[in-house]
Amino acid sequence: MNVLKWIILSLAFSAVWIGCSRTIPIERTDYEMLSEAELNEIIETGLEAWRMPGAIAGGAACVQCHSPDGIDLAKANYSNFTVRRRGAGHAAPGIETLNASKLEDIVNKIRALQVKHGFTAVDPQEWIPFQPGELPIEGKSNQERDAEFGRFLKDMGLILSMDWFNKEADTQQQAERLTEVNLLDLPVGIRLNLWSEDPYYSSSADILGDWLPLNPIRPTGSGQYLFDELQRAYTANTGIKQLSELLSFISEVDFRTPAGTLDFLSYSKYKAQLIAQHSFRYTGKKSEQRSSSIDEILSDLNRAEPEIGNPFWDIGRYFADSPTIDELNLPESHLSRLSGDTFQDLALAWLWLGWMADPGFQFTNCEPEWDCVAILSDQLTEHELHFHRMFMKSKAAVERRYQ
Repeated sequence: MNVLKWIILSLAFSAVWIGCSRTIPIERTDYEMLSEAELNEIIETGLEAWRMPGAIAGGAACVQCHSPDGIDLAKANYSNFTVRRRGAGHAAPGIETLNASKLEDIVNKIRALQVKHGFTAVDPQEWIPFQPGELPIEGKSNQERDAEFGRFLKDMGLILSMDWFNKEADTQQQAERLTEVNLLDLPVGIRLNLWSEDPYYSSSADILGDWLPLNPIRPTGSGQYLFDELQRAYTANTGIKQLSELLSFISEVDFRTPAGTLDFLSYSKYKAQLIAQHSFRYTGKKSEQRSSSIDEILSDLNRAEPEIGNPFWDIGRYFADSPTIDELNLPESHLSRLSGDTFQDLALAWLWLGWMADPGFQFTNCEPEWDCVAILSDQLTEHELHFHRMFMKSKAAVERRYQ
């Protein structure tokens, strides 16, 4: 395909200056000239490389940590330089493994996906998926951010209370206002997590809290074949049914690494990012035809497969339980970044996201169910976010009443 060869040549010459800029425009001008059939051909070629074993974790493929087709890299808008740099450590010698030539197929696939889905440019070093208002409320401290959040609520005419069960008209009116508040739109003083902290640019401890699993998802025996088939079925038809079958499989299958605390975190993160990447598919120019948010997706998934639960909440609970450093078995490069407050900060971000995805705590598996409110309330109190806590308890009470 002459057009594709010319594109690859152009990208190779541009790689040097591309890597020098932190905020990168989408490198897709050439791809926008291609037909849909040509874009799909590039994507299919890239998918072969995406599924090939590499040089890390005993031969893990890209697909065992990332989304089934790599749409997360397209959405995050990583530069060609960054994809090559980060992919180089995964490349292995041999024709049947991910090599330097196959990395170029992945670069091309990412650009083709960006055009196909109409993604706009973001900075991958600053992009926080599902952060309400795109950025957290500004302030020098949690107390300042909490006070500003309280002012937002006052301006919205909200009076916070747990007494949503008396029948007075003003209380009913407040309840109705609370049900109308979309948690995905209301700015908060809580910073959620980047999709992927890049060690090349960052030395923070947040790398432990980003979306990508530390251990690849690698089933044992015949489970690997079924895993591959479910991945292919989802990329062929990215519907809730196919996604729920993939998530259900991950919840039940045996994996190559022995069950442990870091493995649980990795599996939960992988499930969370599968839900997230499904949402990304409907945020570009195709959104006029169909839109989907994480709360809608999570509800649809649990109707299809009730055991899927709420992986966002599971990750928050993991950090809230404060695993010891020894349990994590992390590489030294990660250990040096951790401090005593790291786990609790990560817990709050994931628990709040878990609540955003499930305002009525239907899928969080707390025993009893109202314990979920207590868990998040304790985290908010510890971080001195008292208006956030009052709002959460009031909103959760109303949501549960109207379920």
